[in-house]
Amino acid sequence: MVIGTAVYALPVVRYGYPTHVPVRSPFRTDPGAVFHQDFTVRTAEAYSLDLGCRDVAPLDYSLSDFLSSGPSQPRLPCDISVRLSRGGTVIQSEHLEALRPASYCNGIGYWHLAYVRLPSAGQYTLEIRNRSDLTWLEGTGPMVRMDIGGPFYENAIYSKLFGLIVGAPIGLLGVVLFFLELKRAAPAELCAAPNGGPRTLPGNSGVSEGPPSVS
Repeated sequence: MVIGTAVYALPVVRYGYPTHVPVRSPFRTDPGAVFHQDFTVRTAEAYSLDLGCRDVAPLDYSLSDFLSSGPSQPRLPCDISVRLSRGGTVIQSEHLEALRPASYCNGIGYWHLAYVRLPSAGQYTLEIRNRSDLTWLEGTGPMVRMDIGGPFYENAIYSKLFGLIVGAPIGLLGVVLFFLELKRAAPAELCAAPNGGPRTLPGNSGVSEGPPSVS
């Protein structure tokens, strides 16, 4: 039973413990604006850094165009620098001249800024410097979001499913064996007769226990 629980619990703990969304904050669109945020993660993971904008004008593209990989896929011209550092040391930097679609969820289109791999748990600093005039995006509620990403969730689903398929039968077998052993090891109990009469041993209806008869 313990082994079955452990088999199922290990992937649950593994995929539930990491920091899934360490950064989620508004993005300033005026030229020269600097986004600066310190954040902490619990494990070393790969993240997708995106700019989320609501699917409203002027970004109300058709979903087929937004998610396409062909020439109809939209681009957002920009001049943005992304820098990730830890303890004053830069570990990753990017310069973007255009943003391309990354994903779409619940009426929000996410535009790709960078793929980020954090080498270990701890505190990091994210800096995004915008040198372009993106004030026309204000109506879309632009938001910087760092998410642990699709591949992580896909692996989590398969690992949890595997843990359930393997762990559940082991756990069930453990419960059955536990109760069988409990039943086998239970001592024979004496059944008391009413009014202080002789007690009958279970399984021997013709044998009673009591004081010897006097002739």
